Amino acid sequence: MGWLNQILSRRRRYNELAESIREHLEEKIEDLMEAGLSREEATHRARREFGNVPLIEERSREVWQWPRLESLIQDLRFGARMLMKSPGFTLIIALTLALGIGANTTMFSLLDAVFLRPLPGIAEAERIVQIVRTRANGQGYDSVNYADYRDYRDQNSTFTAIAAERMQLINLSTDGIAETVIGAMVSGNYFDVFGVRPAQGRLLRASEAVVEGVDPVAVISERLWRNQLGAGPVIGKTISLNSYPYTIIGVAAEFNGTSRIARTDVWIPITMWRQGIGDRFAAQASDSLLNGRGGFWGGQHYGRLKPGVTREQAHADISTIAARLRQIYPETNANRGARVIAGFGITPWDRRGIGRFIGLLGIVVLVVQLIACANVAGLLLARASARRKDMGIRLALGAGRFRIARQLLTESALLALLGGALAMVVALWLTYWIRSEAPAEYRDYGAPIGFAPNWRVLSFTLAVSLATGLLFGLAPALQSSKPDLIPALKDSARSFSHRSGARLRGVLVVAQIALSLILLISAGLFMRTLQKAYAINVGFEAENVLTAKVDLRRQHYSEAQGREFYQRLLERAASLPGSQAAALSSDVPLSGLTRSSAGIVDNQPEFYLAFHIVTPGYLDTMGIPLLAGRQFAEQDDARSSRVAIINETFARQGWPNQNPVGKFFKTGLGDPPLTVIGVVRDAKSGHLFEKTNCVAYYPLAQKYDGEMTLHLRAVTKPELLIAAVRQEIRALDPKLPVYNVKTLEQYRRDHLFKERLRAALIGGFGLLALVLASLGLYGVLSYSVAQRTQEIGVRMALGARGGDVLWLVVGDGIKLIPIGGALGLAGAFAAARVLKSMIYGITTTDPLTFIVIPLLLTFVALLACWIPARRATKVDPLVALRCE
Repeated sequence: MGWLNQILSRRRRYNELAESIREHLEEKIEDLMEAGLSREEATHRARREFGNVPLIEERSREVWQWPRLESLIQDLRFGARMLMKSPGFTLIIALTLALGIGANTTMFSLLDAVFLRPLPGIAEAERIVQIVRTRANGQGYDSVNYADYRDYRDQNSTFTAIAAERMQLINLSTDGIAETVIGAMVSGNYFDVFGVRPAQGRLLRASEAVVEGVDPVAVISERLWRNQLGAGPVIGKTISLNSYPYTIIGVAAEFNGTSRIARTDVWIPITMWRQGIGDRFAAQASDSLLNGRGGFWGGQHYGRLKPGVTREQAHADISTIAARLRQIYPETNANRGARVIAGFGITPWDRRGIGRFIGLLGIVVLVVQLIACANVAGLLLARASARRKDMGIRLALGAGRFRIARQLLTESALLALLGGALAMVVALWLTYWIRSEAPAEYRDYGAPIGFAPNWRVLSFTLAVSLATGLLFGLAPALQSSKPDLIPALKDSARSFSHRSGARLRGVLVVAQIALSLILLISAGLFMRTLQKAYAINVGFEAENVLTAKVDLRRQHYSEAQGREFYQRLLERAASLPGSQAAALSSDVPLSGLTRSSAGIVDNQPEFYLAFHIVTPGYLDTMGIPLLAGRQFAEQDDARSSRVAIINETFARQGWPNQNPVGKFFKTGLGDPPLTVIGVVRDAKSGHLFEKTNCVAYYPLAQKYDGEMTLHLRAVTKPELLIAAVRQEIRALDPKLPVYNVKTLEQYRRDHLFKERLRAALIGGFGLLALVLASLGLYGVLSYSVAQRTQEIGVRMALGARGGDVLWLVVGDGIKLIPIGGALGLAGAFAAARVLKSMIYGITTTDPLTFIVIPLLLTFVALLACWIPARRATKVDPLVALRCE
């Protein structure tokens, strides 16, 4: 801050001098007036004598004046010329900055898509809030059931309206199209709450969501109308949703629903819930989903605040209604509360997880940005030494230190803006790569994984670019604006504050090494976690297995029709060329979903029991070894006794040190006792990282389910059978969509999406940081060699050997490496403790990571030291002695 003190001192001196002269001026005017002159004449004569007062006052004001526009334009022109004189240097710095700024822009773009970007088609979104139910223990949120929703809707005084929505997958079929889309069952005031306009026709009315099952109408999205329905006339057209006819009454303009991570294409009245759900629960429910208070609703509720009402007022209003409901319905609403939360589009539980994930990557890219800034600052410090004579001439001609620093900061800003422009390309590529690595269903259902250069993203990039320019340009500007004047005019190598500049460059290199080591060790821990995850024994052979899911419930198949369909599907799939085996299962391993119930064995306490409904041949198709007993057979049907196959964990827990074959157990589903006919090896079910639970397999012939997944083992590449499987299912039922068609290997990759993304991004950024730190060390030593060329020549002329010169230069770098390494290790230990919850299979002090990576960094750093040192040994003493 020395330059600021100089400005303040100059301003103070000018003010004191102007005040002193002003006092003498007044005394002179009074003397002249006593001599008989008028006030005007006395003032004129006195000012001629003290004519330097206006000049001093003008200089005093200039100290604080902002630079004029002409001066700024001059700085920009000169800065641009200086950058164009060294295109290679400019390009290297711009690319270095582009990598850091582009990574930050990518993270902000994802953050903007998930949390900040307004959802299209919604009017006055700032007035819309979400209403959630608090759980009994006060931790977390849950959805409000529809009966409670009606009370909140009718009894509140702070909302213009409250709408209900339940999203789910819906089978859509029309004009040869059969696919699965995301639909929503909504209240009649839904579109009014969000202020959605119709692009065609009209939207739902409140009167169309009152009586159950009498309003089979639908509103579709513009995307569905254009892409799937050919953008033709659709008002009044009939489409099939879950095998039930609906009449299209309108197309929602620009509206894609209320979710930020999935796109809604169809909306139907909430009163059509039985047809919308389309499963046995809807057909057999004794009570309407719209009336019960005790069941799980699974929907979301949104309210539009009245003008002038705050969220706190709305929260107090809803909380009062919740307290009233607890008193009226103590059986179902005891300890239930309600809360109004700001914003919508993503559930609070998803918001927390996604925010934590993006926040981690944001911290990483910020560290990369700091390393890039330190690297560029070092390069600018070295480059400034070549301009020391220019700075000396400017100072000799009267330029102030502030003026020189401003010129250098202008050049830094131009470099940063050029890097920011290139950063948009980096952000576009990074986002494209992240999207390509994301699970297919994220892309299919419209997850916002895409680069959208809106005003927020562009403003962020501009702000980061300017802040980066100030960050890496401030220290070189201040250092370069105070050279020793006389040596600088002589163009002496010792003029540019050599010692202080060397210290500053050393600090920058130490910071780069420390930050690089933190990133590299963090990346190493995540890579080791990913390695351990892929090494987990899943208990089945995932290679060459294709899966395809169908849901007969939404097509209203009866049980007899469903069994016939499954039988024909298995026959067709098994006969496909390249098919080795085929089976059906209610769940897909590593899909994140597992059905479960309570398990009961003799007098033991109830325990968690995951179960799968499968067909005979499933174990062979999946490659799960049978350890005892037998597999399911055709005779295990509805007429025979109930049977099950269990895994090793269930066998050990239920009947320790016994043969479980022939034993009985019960489930919490009210089924008759089941006989164990076989024991299989443990296999992962829903999640890869979960502990091994008790698992039971039930035959489809004894426990029917309308939603099943075909598992097809191929001889070679299963992807080659995708078209054939789709064709066979279409031949069985042209109106039945097939979805989630992918291999078990893809399920595994998708299951590890976050782990792969963390390891890839942090690993890539860590390697980038290593390269930048090495270049920074190389640049410092290269500059040192250039500064000490004459000294090296003298030493060699006096008999110094090449090894002596080599050690002289390498020694400067070796002093920096252990300091940066020690700081980096300390930071890495602290970072590992923070990342503990994201690490699997290794300790936070994994010896392999904490030994190999520091050795790698040390080797690369020594290599960066050796190259300029080797060049120093090639110096010609005669040439060096003539060097100025």
